Amino acid sequence: MISLTAVSKTYNAGEPGCCRALHDVDLTLPDGQVTVIQGPSGSGKTTLLGLLGAMSRPTTGRIRIGDLEISGLPEPLLAGLRGERFGFLFQDFQLIESVSVLTNVLLPVYVLNHRMREATARARALLASLGVGQKAGQAVRNLSGGEKQRVALARALIRDPEFLLADEPTAHLDTALTHGFLDLLAGLKLRNKTMIVASHDPLVCDADAVDQIVYLRDGTIVGIESRASASEGAVGGRGGGTGGEWSERNGRRTAMHGGSTVPVWKGGEA
Repeated sequence: MISLTAVSKTYNAGEPGCCRALHDVDLTLPDGQVTVIQGPSGSGKTTLLGLLGAMSRPTTGRIRIGDLEISGLPEPLLAGLRGERFGFLFQDFQLIESVSVLTNVLLPVYVLNHRMREATARARALLASLGVGQKAGQAVRNLSGGEKQRVALARALIRDPEFLLADEPTAHLDTALTHGFLDLLAGLKLRNKTMIVASHDPLVCDADAVDQIVYLRDGTIVGIESRASASEGAVGGRGGGTGGEWSERNGRRTAMHGGSTVPVWKGGEA
């Protein structure tokens, strides 16, 4: 579980050009759930995502992962925490265009000098499950946008992280590919992954696998929408699945305030 207590983030604090990106945020993200952070441009979504993923520290307030308070950890410990427990899916992919797909997926493993034979086998399995296994030897620059997104997802999952953070993951995807991504999201949820997605895409926000939506505006949480039935009946991104049908609007409560099988790609071609 990740919890934030009275968290604020100010850039260039104490200087004339300071900018308060988040103000007095209280938030709890239970294990094994999917949370969507929604808000207009400039609302603080990316800043909040960075704090949740231990990529930056709050100016004030506390952040905990379980019983571990990470707000004041030194950077070497934060880096280790990110590498061991988090996977990141960036809006612009942040892949190295000139090297192969397989090399990109293995980058987090190279850094930590893990067993490369086992890691390579896992990387190939991930790529195959995402429908891009045949692209493993190709340079990233030769891929389509949808293929790059799936390679970036494979890289995020290569170390089997507890938490997956995604920043506008469907921004470059068409409807069919977005539904494919949502199927993957649902599959990861069944593996008890905790996922935090910053998105304003209605298809993402209305996906059955989503447990709660956090609404941000001007750096402040203005609402949290909880879906009581999401974890019971949702396994797919399109309104159905093996766990039973679940109405798009059923089971929501709105509160306003001031093991290593890999997922299987079910989307269309990029």
